[in-house]
Amino acid sequence: MHDYDEFVVASLVEDGLVAPEALSRALQHAAEQHVPKSAALVALGLVSHRNVAIARATICECPYVELKDYDVDIRNAELLPRTVADRFVAYPLFNLGKFVTVAMEDPLDLKAVDQLRALLKAEVEPVLCEPETLRALINRAYSLAGGGVVAEAAPTAPGSGFTTGDEPIVAAINHIIAQAVDQGASDVHLGPDEHELHLRYRIDGALQARQGPPLAAHSGLVQRLKVMANLDLTQTRRPQDGKFRFSHGTRTVDVRLSVIPTVCGENAVMRLLTPTSAIKGFSELGFPADATAAFEHAVEAPYGMILATGPTGSGKTTTLYTALKRLNTPDRNLMTIEDPVEIRLPMVRHVQVNTEIGMTFAGALRSILRQDPNVVLVGEIRDQETARIAVQAAL
Repeated sequence: MHDYDEFVVASLVEDGLVAPEALSRALQHAAEQHVPKSAALVALGLVSHRNVAIARATICECPYVELKDYDVDIRNAELLPRTVADRFVAYPLFNLGKFVTVAMEDPLDLKAVDQLRALLKAEVEPVLCEPETLRALINRAYSLAGGGVVAEAAPTAPGSGFTTGDEPIVAAINHIIAQAVDQGASDVHLGPDEHELHLRYRIDGALQARQGPPLAAHSGLVQRLKVMANLDLTQTRRPQDGKFRFSHGTRTVDVRLSVIPTVCGENAVMRLLTPTSAIKGFSELGFPADATAAFEHAVEAPYGMILATGPTGSGKTTTLYTALKRLNTPDRNLMTIEDPVEIRLPMVRHVQVNTEIGMTFAGALRSILRQDPNVVLVGEIRDQETARIAVQAAL
């Protein structure tokens, strides 16, 4: 990279982003760690990567692009080999035929621009992007396009023969789930049409489309998910359900997988189960202050019923488990009836519905009432018998 780090630091100081005394600490850190001065400023938390990137763009008179503001086509990965993208930290953003806009970490690297021009067979218009965001885009695009790998720990699954994360299909699944976890999605939908494979995340109750792998990868992606969930790989004409655990950085999330055959192929939906550690307090639920007070009052009542209703992914389970966590004390007997049990709290007795042996919501609720409970959570009230028993218990 061209040595214009001094100018970058001077620009940050001139703009008032770095105080003189903070600059002294950064210079000492840079000398001790043998890193560029701008990197030392970021490491000490004095400025952000974005601040440094904008300063570099100003100095080299190159446009700065905020990647999160654009829906970049991951199919552009086909224009450039992964090795070249990694070496130059560059990615084609927009292909206009004779001109290609390329996001680069260092637009002043003329040798890199020349090589990109020869490979793309078009005039290159370099723009500068924040390096970390650009590397994440390169990783995502080449992983989903089947041309690269994800440098993350592969999820553990019973009987899984794929644990290295080096295969393109494995990399794509890892990235899809990891991205869903990062974006706070409750569900991941992977469904094929005749000409396209659709990837959608349910975030805050609404499905949002995302760029995903090509349709040709559909069969391999579903097979990989079945391996992770320990399902029957040979069965493609019947619905199947399973679970697996996925590790992403320091976070571990349980995933419930549902696969069902459609006229265009198997449709896969993953529910990302909320970990116990994610259950906080009422203030984190996002309720208005008056609604929070009313809900807390209802929860503390010695008898009665609270009904949580709403569409998939709206936060019903999280809301009720926040209440359970508040009530979960040694002097109370808490019991739940669920299908399936998604979150497990200590001291709470969770009952799993099993219709094959007659363990229905109504039957389990009738038995639970003989267990001397203080609080009962019923996962679903969808029939008259369950509703009647629940109301009688609440009274």
